[in-house]
Amino acid sequence: MARFFAQLLSPLFAVLGVGGIFLGDASTRGKGDIGPLDLDLTTARDVLDIGLFVVLVVIGFVASRYAGRRLMAAVGVILVALGVLGFVTGESGALGMEFSLAMNFFDVAAGALALLAAAGTIEAPEPPQGSFLRGG
Repeated sequence: MARFFAQLLSPLFAVLGVGGIFLGDASTRGKGDIGPLDLDLTTARDVLDIGLFVVLVVIGFVASRYAGRRLMAAVGVILVALGVLGFVTGESGALGMEFSLAMNFFDVAAGALALLAAAGTIEAPEPPQGSFLRGG
């Protein structure tokens, strides 16, 4: 489950990270937003999103089930913590980031789903080749 969820989330974090770099820093007036959608993307947030993208690619395509499960739990904790920090600090920001309401909801929802995906990952060995459980 963690591998599948990482494969779903990795393009989203690639777009957030790289797109945020092209949108500019929220500290400059009129930058870091998409039209009327207030995202408050900063350079620190862009770097964090690109880092999460790299970790999600490792989980989705490289890591074993055990390592992927642990990494996905860490990603979930980071995202939930960012969302909660955003709700607590509001628009004033912290850690070099500004937190909009839309990004706070996204962080909490994605983090909670990442924690569920980590908890739902089955670590049992796969059925042997030729087993009817594999369909062959």
